[in-house]
Amino acid sequence: MSTLTVTNIKATGETASRAVSGVAAIWCKIDSDASTAAFHNSSGTSSLIDNGTGNYTINFTNNFDSGDYAAVGSNKRRGFTDEILNPYDTFAGYLRFDFLDDSSNADPEFIMWSFHGDLA
Repeated sequence: MSTLTVTNIKATGETASRAVSGVAAIWCKIDSDASTAAFHNSSGTSSLIDNGTGNYTINFTNNFDSGDYAAVGSNKRRGFTDEILNPYDTFAGYLRFDFLDDSSNADPEFIMWSFHGDLA
């Protein structure tokens, strides 16, 4: 059996490479319970905008080739009964989303996102 060892992987046509250990093109963990939300840890993000209670914009270091990427999110539960991560703008260079609990915007303790798709 052969062994293939690589440090970075780049899909055909991509201008940015990604580390083999980070299969997702971009990922982040947001500390959203602070007075101003901030990245707890991330890869492939350039900035986070706290647009107000439960409303955020994640800007990417490298754009996707379109807004048709997969965004998978979760949050650390704070005891709300009906929690929703609601992405409503998925552009090549950023994702804007709301966090809702019981139909109102709120700030959970942490929000985690993983983005999968082809980088431009």
